[in-house]
Amino acid sequence: MSQELPVLHIFGGPNGSGKSTLFARFQETAKQPLEQVNGDVLQQQHPQLSGFEVAEITSARIRELLAAQVSFSIESNLATADNYKLINGAKAAGYRVELVYVSLDSVQECRYRVQQRVREGGHDVPSAIIEQRYHQSLSLLKQQYLLFDRIRLVDNSDRATGYQTAALIGKGKVREVQAAPASWAAGVVRHIQQRERFVQLP
Repeated sequence: MSQELPVLHIFGGPNGSGKSTLFARFQETAKQPLEQVNGDVLQQQHPQLSGFEVAEITSARIRELLAAQVSFSIESNLATADNYKLINGAKAAGYRVELVYVSLDSVQECRYRVQQRVREGGHDVPSAIIEQRYHQSLSLLKQQYLLFDRIRLVDNSDRATGYQTAALIGKGKVREVQAAPASWAAGVVRHIQQRERFVQLP
């Protein structure tokens, strides 16, 4: 029996979408707790560290885990090309890469959730950066979705119902779609389905 590949679990999406809470729920149900490399958590635990130092420490830990072929998790906005360099590196190292992408229906709702987090003692993010990352993250996901072995799109817009799986994508193909997915998720699904017509996938 062949050995299972290590997995890089990514919890991605814009600021305020609920990535950290969803990861905590994932940990509660996981057969084995998964290490998450999270610069925001490190910064909160060690406020004396500069942003550069936090980046250096998290990058070094990721390199160690990749070299050891250990499954682990990261949390990311996935809003820059550098984020995808890490994913390419993990694929080159023999990892499966699975993405849980959680988002909200609007930039305004992301801003509100971030401010709510600040009131509860969490970290702030400037309004302009929230908007920039929101749009860039979705744009890059549409460009780079083929890098992921599995994607679960999760909508967290409705505060009453909470997290709802909007779609499942495997090996570049849309496998399942909610009856009426959130507009942001519908846009991703529509883009992938249009690409499917021109790309031959297994």
